[in-house]
Amino acid sequence: VMSKRVLIALDGSEASERALEVGCRWAKALDCVADCISVIDLSSLDVYDGFYMTDDQLTKVEEKFQTGVLEHAQEAGAKAGVGEIRTRLVKGHAAKVLLEEAEKDDVEMLVVGRTGKNFLDRLVLGSVSHRLSARASCPVVIVG
Repeated sequence: VMSKRVLIALDGSEASERALEVGCRWAKALDCVADCISVIDLSSLDVYDGFYMTDDQLTKVEEKFQTGVLEHAQEAGAKAGVGEIRTRLVKGHAAKVLLEEAEKDDVEMLVVGRTGKNFLDRLVLGSVSHRLSARASCPVVIVG
């Protein structure tokens, strides 16, 4: 039997830190895998004018940062007593990646922080959490 998953979207923001805590609690309570996913959002990289860094350098910096976020998720999940924690880093447009993932049958719920990293991202992208709550086929928990 495929084990059910609580999908937890992480971006390193304070809201995503709280989403991690809440997601781990649900995963433990429902006996699910805590599946932590961090998206290197290409749409926010498009906005970047490349004045200080090339896209490639920026992507590397982002990868390093998000890898740290995911390592932290492993520790937090273990501390919360979650049976299994998975982490992965995906490149793409955050809402699209998460919606596709949330479509899968084994996803019990999606937990996401209310706001992303910065004002510019929210302005340009619209709120990812808002798009997810409107369109995901599984329950979406938005953590403030």
